[in-house]
Amino acid sequence: MVYRRGVGATIASSMVFSIILISNFAVFYASESRETSYTQANVEDSFYDQGVAIESAAGINSLTRLQYFISARSLICGSAVAEVGEVAEGTVEADSSGGLNSYMTARTVTSGSVTDNLTAVAPYSGALSGALDLALTFRLEGENSLGVSYHRNETHLVNLPVRIASAAGTCLAAVADIREALDGMVVENCTSDVIAPLVEAAERGPMLTALTAGFTLDVSYRIAGTAVCAVYFEATLIQSAVSGPAGPFNLVLQQGGFATFRRSPPQQQA
Repeated sequence: MVYRRGVGATIASSMVFSIILISNFAVFYASESRETSYTQANVEDSFYDQGVAIESAAGINSLTRLQYFISARSLICGSAVAEVGEVAEGTVEADSSGGLNSYMTARTVTSGSVTDNLTAVAPYSGALSGALDLALTFRLEGENSLGVSYHRNETHLVNLPVRIASAAGTCLAAVADIREALDGMVVENCTSDVIAPLVEAAERGPMLTALTAGFTLDVSYRIAGTAVCAVYFEATLIQSAVSGPAGPFNLVLQQGGFATFRRSPPQQQA
């Protein structure tokens, strides 16, 4: 009987030890699982913050590149929107830092005012009605030394408050109006003292229209022929002091046109 009690006690002790061992393993495993989850969350947070910094820098760089392109030249009214769009959509930016790789492409978009959570680029964050709006599409991928991976694809909206579409439309309308006012007018002779007042009168309405829209318009001209009295005129439209990430700048658009006058028949002497 003593022998059997000893065996029973040994079995009971082994069972208790096993239960304690299993409990300890469960606690250890749960702790390890929590630690792994905590580490992964920390890495993902770190990658997220790093991604926001990369996206913000890319947004400012894209807008600055466009600002430099626009401010360095006079654009043709009839092709300005397409030309700036081509420059914007040719923007590709890649970055690799701290284990995070990023790739960005840009395209122009037309929309009303839309907010965006990329607030670090304010006041150029989001889309602005009438402005030059860009959609920046990002692909972010990363992996740290512990094998924790990170992937994110998203699109952000940024804007350059240059009213290029409105400016181009106003410029083209001005050229059309001036041409219509001058073309076919009857003049006694093709000299500056005759042509200048006619050009000044023709440009008055378009100048007021441009000013009302927030632009300035200047018109220059030269006599292009006297045998057939023709005038070449050029409209220059400006949006001044546009706010940009590299400081204020001007948008300058130009478009030329021709007008042909008719000579009055010589007066017959009695």
